[in-house]
Amino acid sequence: MNEELQDLIDCLNNNDRRLDGEDGGAAISTLAEHLMPVGVINAGRIDYGVDGVCTLIVKVYNYKDWKFVVQDDQEVNPVHDGGTVYTGRVNLYSS
Repeated sequence: MNEELQDLIDCLNNNDRRLDGEDGGAAISTLAEHLMPVGVINAGRIDYGVDGVCTLIVKVYNYKDWKFVVQDDQEVNPVHDGGTVYTGRVNLYSS
């Protein structure tokens, strides 16, 4: 088993099987490095208030007996304030 993916599974299991925000973004990066999505839905642009508009992309990844459901919210006009702009949500489910 890939060590990085196992670390991600452990992290998700220790966080109620969900990571959000920048932690979710880091998880999305790990998944993209090691797996190909089995499903992708481009939900288009959404306005989440406070002058925030993003493109919402939902992806599903399979790994052994696990399914990762990703909500990748890519900023339309990212603001670079020293932090990462790669954010999203990752949920973990067992098959």
